[in-house]
Amino acid sequence: MSGSERRTVASHRLPSDARRVRHSLSSLLCSAEAQLRKTSAASAAALPPPRPPPQHDAAGGAPPGLWSLGDRVLCGGERGRVAFVGMTMRCRQPGDFVGVELDEAVGEHDGEVDGVRYFTARPRSALFVRAEELVAEAAAACTCSSGTGSSAAAPMPCGGQIAAGAAASCAQAAEPAEALPHTSSERALSSAMLGIPAGEAEAIPSLTETEKVDVVLKLAMAAKEVAVRNALAQAEVEKAAAVRAAVEEARESAEAEKAIAVREAVREGRAEAEAEAAAAAREAREAAEEEKAVAVRAALAQADREKALAVQAALEQAKAEREVAVLEAKNLSLAEKVAAVRRAMVHVLTEASPDKKAAVHAVMEAVYVDSAKLSAIGGSATDT
Repeated sequence: MSGSERRTVASHRLPSDARRVRHSLSSLLCSAEAQLRKTSAASAAALPPPRPPPQHDAAGGAPPGLWSLGDRVLCGGERGRVAFVGMTMRCRQPGDFVGVELDEAVGEHDGEVDGVRYFTARPRSALFVRAEELVAEAAAACTCSSGTGSSAAAPMPCGGQIAAGAAASCAQAAEPAEALPHTSSERALSSAMLGIPAGEAEAIPSLTETEKVDVVLKLAMAAKEVAVRNALAQAEVEKAAAVRAAVEEARESAEAEKAIAVREAVREGRAEAEAEAAAAAREAREAAEEEKAVAVRAALAQADREKALAVQAALEQAKAEREVAVLEAKNLSLAEKVAAVRRAMVHVLTEASPDKKAAVHAVMEAVYVDSAKLSAIGGSATDT
């Protein structure tokens, strides 16, 4: 009997309520994933269209975007846990990169990249890697198979990797409920959701009503938690982007205002300098004109004084010359008179008697004395 025939027979042996529960769980998982995609699409409406997620790899890695916070993973041989799932400043597509906090301090940072805090970790114990590069730690330790021989199913993460089985459940939701196989991997998924060890999954024939409610609640809480985490991560990224945009806008605005203020200051300074230069030139011109007027007045006053002095000197000189001329004229007349008297006396002396001669000599001596006095007076006047 082939593996497909065995799975078909096993599914026919299951109760109808178990098949209905599995079908309801698959539908609920698909609805949760659709709601998650709708929320992510609404937050990334302006971003490029998302790339199709790759399939599971042979090492147990999960498709990008299906990791949850707290999942234990292997990253390049180092163990750690998922600490951030969402968009980053370098990658706007949610789920492409996952933040991992390593157990050992062999990372690159502490959860802060480019000034944005995505999560908190010890120094050099955190890094961001692509989702498809991570491997579930449980998948490396244990592999849950759905059968033996050639019908073994692909390895699947155990213990906490609920989201990794959501894609398979969604893919089977389109098939009829009667054709859904109840494999051991599905039992492992149910047992993981219910907290039952994977080795006891084969002993559970179906789910009770309490288990159904518990599974539904856990799935709803998981979907809600994923949506809340993505919304918070998106809000944090958008907040950081808004802060950076605001800082950039404030810096540009400050630079523009600074440039405007500098131009205004330069223009005002130039206007003030021109006004001061014009005022200084006007004051200098007025001072020069005033000095020129003072100099002209002083020159005119000096010329008037010199002219008055020259006129006075000329008048005095003319007066002195007149006085000298008068004195010279007087001296000349006296000399002529003396000469005439001498000539008359000589004539008298030649013809007069001795008594008369004696009288004439006396008169002549008196005249000589008077002429000497007059000569002395005339000489002093001439010198003056």
